[in-house]
Amino acid sequence: MAIYEPQSTISGKWAKASELGGVKSAKIMSETKPSPSQFKDEKTGGLKMRDVAKVQFQGMNEPLNVNLNRATIAGLILAFGKIRMIG
Repeated sequence: MAIYEPQSTISGKWAKASELGGVKSAKIMSETKPSPSQFKDEKTGGLKMRDVAKVQFQGMNEPLNVNLNRATIAGLILAFGKIRMIG
């Protein structure tokens, strides 16, 4: 028997480094939300989590999805203070 679990889908396009060569500024347009990735956690067997936000890049028509790494999140905390995780 199959087991179905709710999935957190992320709509919209993803940012690609190859398309952002000349961008000099960006603005985070949404809160960062934990979301399951496509990669499995070796220890637990479950999916690894990733932190995704919508980011509006200079010269782009629409905000794009960006996976924020731990260093970026640490920098945001230093700049803006403590954060509350959701999800």
